[in-house]
Amino acid sequence: ENILRLAKSKPSAFLGKLSLKQVAFLSSKARLFVGVDTAIMHMAAAVNTPVVALFGPSSAMNWGPWDNTCANSGYKAKNGIQHMGAHSVVQASWECVPCICDGCNGSKKSRCLDEINTSAIKELIKAKLKKAKHS
Repeated sequence: ENILRLAKSKPSAFLGKLSLKQVAFLSSKARLFVGVDTAIMHMAAAVNTPVVALFGPSSAMNWGPWDNTCANSGYKAKNGIQHMGAHSVVQASWECVPCICDGCNGSKKSRCLDEINTSAIKELIKAKLKKAKHS
């Protein structure tokens, strides 16, 4: 809801009102999915929608969005910005990442997500939308 308030346009918001089948259909029509490591992110990747995934304490090597055209994982680094086909993962390049913990020091809040590089995310989004527009 905070993101919607900050948007310059008036995006459609379904906020928990769609079934998984409806989410898959909507994802298949999207030019790009931007979000965190969730089942919905994996659904978008599964229907060949390019993904910019924000990762915190989880491992992109294990949980990164899979590109259907790739036989092997493109996520070889421990963290940082990585790509696999049409998908990208943005993650802090800190020594402690990924920690697989439920927040820093048991806080349920992960600094690696709170302090993620928003400039890198914006650039990836612009590049992927530009590419999608020309496809």
